[in-house]
Parts: sequence; structure tokens; C-alpha cells
Amino acid sequence: MFSRVSRPVLQQLHRRSTNVVRRFAVPAAAPSPEVSIAIDPSGRGIEVRLPEEKSVFLHSCWLMEKTRDPNRVQLESGERLFDSAEYVSSPSGIKEEGKIRNIFLDHRDNEEVLVLQYKNGLEDILSTECLLNELENKYIQATYSPGSSKAAPVSLSMPTKRYWGSDDLPAFTIDKATHHYDEVMSSEMALKAFLEDLFVYGTAVVKGTPTDKEEYAKFLHTFGFLRESNWGEWFMVMSKEKPKTEEDTSSVASVANTNLEVPFHTDGPYNRNPLQHQVLQCIKQSPIGGESQLSDAFGAAIALKEDHPEYFDILAKTKVFFRYTDANLDVFSERSMLQTDEKGNLENIFFSNRVDISPIFENLDEANKFYYAKQLWREYFYDPKRVATFKLEENDMLIFDNMRLLHGRTAFDEVDTGADDQECVKAEGSESAPAVVDGMELSTLSRYLRGCYLDSIDIRLRRFNRLSSQPSTSKIGRATVSVGSPLADINGAGSQKRAFSTSSFIRLDECTEDDMKLVSDLYSNATTGEKLADRSFALLKMLCSVSPDHHFPVEDTNLGIQVDLFEHGLQTATRAFKNGEDEEVVIAGLFHDLGELLSPSNHGEFAASLLRPFVSPKVSWMLEHHEVFQMYYYNHKMSPPGDRNLREMYKGPLKDGCTSNGIQIPESSYDFTVDFCERYDQTSFDPNYSSMELKEFEAMAVRVFSRKPYWHTPNHPKKGAVTRS
Repeated sequence: MFSRVSRPVLQQLHRRSTNVVRRFAVPAAAPSPEVSIAIDPSGRGIEVRLPEEKSVFLHSCWLMEKTRDPNRVQLESGERLFDSAEYVSSPSGIKEEGKIRNIFLDHRDNEEVLVLQYKNGLEDILSTECLLNELENKYIQATYSPGSSKAAPVSLSMPTKRYWGSDDLPAFTIDKATHHYDEVMSSEMALKAFLEDLFVYGTAVVKGTPTDKEEYAKFLHTFGFLRESNWGEWFMVMSKEKPKTEEDTSSVASVANTNLEVPFHTDGPYNRNPLQHQVLQCIKQSPIGGESQLSDAFGAAIALKEDHPEYFDILAKTKVFFRYTDANLDVFSERSMLQTDEKGNLENIFFSNRVDISPIFENLDEANKFYYAKQLWREYFYDPKRVATFKLEENDMLIFDNMRLLHGRTAFDEVDTGADDQECVKAEGSESAPAVVDGMELSTLSRYLRGCYLDSIDIRLRRFNRLSSQPSTSKIGRATVSVGSPLADINGAGSQKRAFSTSSFIRLDECTEDDMKLVSDLYSNATTGEKLADRSFALLKMLCSVSPDHHFPVEDTNLGIQVDLFEHGLQTATRAFKNGEDEEVVIAGLFHDLGELLSPSNHGEFAASLLRPFVSPKVSWMLEHHEVFQMYYYNHKMSPPGDRNLREMYKGPLKDGCTSNGIQIPESSYDFTVDFCERYDQTSFDPNYSSMELKEFEAMAVRVFSRKPYWHTPNHPKKGAVTRS
């Protein structure tokens, strides 16, 4: 099966062979599983043998399509300048020039690569990490950043969706996905958080968006492309003081411009290319009625499939007509209301009882089952646990996935312009809209929304995936490497271990300058602000008794208290944030008890050590000693009673930075710690308190961990440890 072409040794760590073996880094007690790569005898491709005796065959043409040869690919866009199929000669044959002559592992530009040499003299260089990641997950693709010759594995997948009314998300409220314009525009992390919410929940709100249309359009273009529909690039939804005139063509649909209820529906299901995301910006809001409503009909369809698969299949397999027609247009498509892939997995939903046309069935029983299935789905998506009802304030922007969520509106009690001593619904601190917007006199309207559709929002989130340089999650892609003799001898004397991106020393006093440059660079890449924040959040999640994604459960996380330590941290941080504390204080509050189940009597030093390089000395001192200050509230109630005033030993006045008993303390740290415990720590055991979600602290944590270590002490001896930062 396998052939071997012997090659001379290039250098100690670089050997050529037709057989390549890759070993996992695993505990010493476990045998090392292997990934081997070898040329197929026909030269048509290579075989990759994965763990658990799995094999993948990669055709020569498939490998050629990965080329970065500037003569065969446009490097900036990645577009190929050739057709790989030209190398195939028959259903089972390949032209001689397309066959693979040799493969070997190499190390170029600090990257491990697989070199492929073809019989026509061409050579391709593939990142082994990217290749093996793709074999493990087809949605992880090699990606080249502009100006870079190195590939990085980037996931094309979107965040995991959370369906309203499911066990994972029993109920959804819009505040879970509410953001602020100034933050989204000024912070890449805030923009990423907004987009992630949009994909996870299917919707998001941005408050404080600009009324000016040109400025607002620039904002939209930061994360999507405006999509023109049969209503034009923009549409308007308004409720008027007087009936519409025949000349007025500014509405989306007449019912939307009345005080009537707008039932749940999908916009534009009659378009051959469906509308992806709908955006509604509130310019003026009525003081009475008109709440926005969303329903997770996608999640409802999944629940329908679990409970009544027969009726799910009816809606998935029955195509209906969706048609819109007026004096100038006749738009039509034929599709099922529940659109599935070839495996029956739900992809999109379409529902509009205003523009759908049911098919003619062979018999009345089939027709009755179809209408019953439709009604059953309606019951699921009208279930209150899958519905969110809220009222937009002026300058709020609502965006939602038009192929996941249905949208509607409650009725107005009346249509009122708000001119008779009535105040429009405004966000706190928002400015009043101008008298005329988009050519409409707002004084004649009780409610005015500016609408549009956006496509391709996912491309911005994928860009974040590329820029974040997240470490590979693939065990294969992160393995160490061996290059050996033929497969039968891989465990014999001919097998020589080789590890790339690894220093040469086995004792630290033997290291070279090149070694330390490599180590420093790799440590710097592994300890970015984002990665430090991610690891700290992972530790925090260990203290959560109910988190669906904590993978390392800790028993007894509630410890007899009404909230667990995870919730206690969220409450402490939320109180600090809402009281206007600096971000470093908020993040200190989040992590202050991180070590309580590891070193209870000294847990303050655990958090202090974690954050000391990044926060001011006053804050790290508070973390280090806060457990002593907390004893003020309970120590005298212990059995036997203890001294609640132990904190007094840290009290001033200070002389040369020390208390009277010689304890060194940064200026004002005592009072700051008393205040922190009084306001935030000892008050945060309330099971009914509405804490911010962990994701709302992500951007703050990244900013804190991204500070220069020991910024507050320029000559600190630890400043240059490991990373030389």
C-alpha cells in the first residue's frame, strides 16, 4: 500500500520521507496515538491515517487547490488561476504531471509544514496544523491574513444558537441582547459581543443610534450590506393621524401603518433569495400600545420535531406558494415553511399567512393533516416562553434573523400623534428627533420606524474569528511530530522524534538567545489579554452550580449560602459597575473569590496574584486582604465568637507606607477595602438580585488583562519575566 522514497538528511530536525508520523502530546502513562501520512502507490494522492484506525484519502487535485504558489493563485484574494480537474485523465486515472512524487515535513517561518512535490516539478507547502484541523472539522479552514504568508486555522462556524423556551434558555428577554451605540462603534470587542448575541439569540438591540440617515447607514455598513427589496433600500413603518392617501407609497404594508395588531410573520418569503436580517430603527414612539413582538419559531419547529415528527415532516416536505403582487410587481417563490438540509436538519423557517398559497392536495385527509400541522406549529411559536414582547425607545435599533424569528406588533389603543400633552417614549438621556426626518413631519405621526434589510452579517463575525488567533481546539492539529521510516517500522529504531516550535535546551542554563526569543514570542502569543481573560472565566465557571457550559464541576458550590460563588462574583461586579467604579475594580469584584475553594483562608492572595500585574496596588491589596475585612460582618457570630475588628491592624496613620505595627499598605487602601466590602462584597448574597451576565464583563476583562504587566511599577523585577513585555 505504501511506497517510500529515500532522501538524504537535510539537518538534524528536518528529514524527508514518503511516510510522515505525527504523535499526540499525551500523559506519559498512556500510549501515544499516531497520525501517519503516506503517498498512495498510484501517486493520485495521500492517505492520512487518524487515531482509532480511521483513514482519509486526499486526492492530488484536492491538495493542489490548497496551493499558495503565486504563479497559480492570486495571493490577496486566494482565487486560483487554474482548474485542478485538468489533471484528471479518466474516471480512475490522473495525468502523470498531476501525480505526487514525494512528501516530507519541514519547518519554515516558525511553522510546521507538509511539503508536496509533484511529478511536473511543482511544489506545494501546506500547514500541517491547518490540514489536520480541517480533517477533524471541515468548517475549520486555513486562512491567510493580509500581508501574511502563514496560515491559521479559522472556524467558519457561527456561535451555537440558544433557542427560546428550551432547557438551555427557558425564557428570553431583550435585555439579554441589548447594547449601546457608542460602545459598539468604539470597541471591536463590543461589536463582536453584539454580533455574537445576534447569532446566539437571533436578535439584538442597539440603543442610542444616530437619527441622521447617512451616519446611521455608515454604522450598518460596519457589520452588513444593505439589501434592496421590493420596498426599495429603505422602508418606513408609521402610524398616522389621518388615513393614508393614494399618493402615499411609503409603507411596507397597510396593516403596519394602522393601529391594528400585526400577527407573527416572515418578511418577504416570496423573494427567491430570502431576506436575511431585518433592521428597524425607532425614530418616534407612541406613548400608547404598539409593543414589538418576536417569536423563536425556529426553536418552536425543533420542539415540534421532537414531539410530533410526523407533522414536522409534513411542513418540511410540503411546498407552498408565497406571492406578493401590486400594480408594478409580481414576486413569487415556492418553498416549504420548514426548510431542511439533505439530512433533515432544520435550516430556515418561512411563515406569512398574508401571502402564502397552500397547494392542492390529492385528498381531504392530506389537506387536513397539513393544516393541522400548521396550526400545531403556531401553538408552539405563540407559546409565551418563546415570545418576547418589548417597547422600543427612540433611537433604539432592533435587528433580527428573518429566517429564524417571526416578528409582529401588538395593537394600538388608538392612533395618536402625541401632540396633546403626551410624551413620546424616549430613552433616558436621548435627544429629541428633528421635526422632519426622511421627508416626514414627525408631528403628524404617532410612531415612526425606519426599516431596511441586511445581508452577509456573518462575514464580520468570521473576520473576528480570523483576528482573534484562537488556539486550535483540535488534538490532532496541536500534536508533536515524528518523522520515521515506513509505517511498519514507526516504533522501531528508525523512528526519530521531531518537534517544531520547540527550543533545544533540556536545562535552562543551556538555553541560547534564539531559544529565548522563540519561547518569549510563543508565550506572548499565548498570554494575550483575550486569552488570559478566557482562562480566568473558565476558572470562574468552575464555581457555578448550574452553568450549562462548565466542564469541571465543583461539588457544594453553594456552601449553604443562597447563591453560589459564581453568582456572588457576578453580583459583586454588577454592584461595582452600576456604582460607576473603574473597570479594574469591577473585574476585581468578579474574580475576588476565585480561589475560595482552593485555599479558603488565603483565597484573597489567589485573586490578588492573578490581577496584581494589571491593576493598581490599591486594588490588588484589597483583593489580598478582603477576607479579613469581611470577617467584620460575621466573625463575632461564629462559634466560638471571634474578633470582628481584626481589620484594625491595617489601619493608619501610615509612616513611610507602614502602619504602626509595621504592616506595609498602599495609600488609602484600608478605606478602599472597607468601602469595597461594605458596598459590594457583603451585600452580594441575594438570590433575587438581577446580576449582569458574564459576557457583559468580557470586554472589560480583556482591557484589564491587556494592560502592560506592572504598568504601575516601571522597575518591578517581574516585569520582564517569561514574555519580556
